[in-house]
Amino acid sequence: MVSEAKISIKLALLGDAGVGKTSLRRRWMGESFKESHLPTIGVDFSVRIVHEENTEVEFQIWDMSGQDLFRPVRERFLANSQAILYVYDVTNPLSLERLRYWNQEARVAIGGDRYQNVCSLLVGNKIDLVSNSKETLPRAREILRELTACGSSEEDKAIFLTSALTGENVEEVFTYITKKMVKRILLNKQES
Repeated sequence: MVSEAKISIKLALLGDAGVGKTSLRRRWMGESFKESHLPTIGVDFSVRIVHEENTEVEFQIWDMSGQDLFRPVRERFLANSQAILYVYDVTNPLSLERLRYWNQEARVAIGGDRYQNVCSLLVGNKIDLVSNSKETLPRAREILRELTACGSSEEDKAIFLTSALTGENVEEVFTYITKKMVKRILLNKQES
């Protein structure tokens, strides 16, 4: 019998206040959607264990406040992040444009050399509120080209459109990042 490998992944959720980071995290953790929600104060933390390719993966999920006054707190908690979900609200174009700001903050907090190894995805949330959620995709692709994404190949550069309210594509986001991170970590272990 082959024993299961165990890995731990530090995952940060970044984006403006009100884009739905906490709702996405809660949905993936199996919690119900809350219509009314108070903003995250500083940072919120969750753990979820999943299994992928004979590997037990412990996600340490750091849900960062999107309010500017918590920047010093975010900087400390962003350090050593291995994966980042950059979340924007498809009904708020400014939240998409501000992903550049969030990317810069992450680069500084993590460090340039280490940031190059961070797996980053763009997540457009709240697709339940628009008739054509794909309208933001061309601009999101432009911004994604500016951000460092999982690996360097084109297929690793991913944008997901989700609804934390309905749960649409939420599981797919986390499945994607799980597969990418397990593949990367196991490959790195084989090479060393």
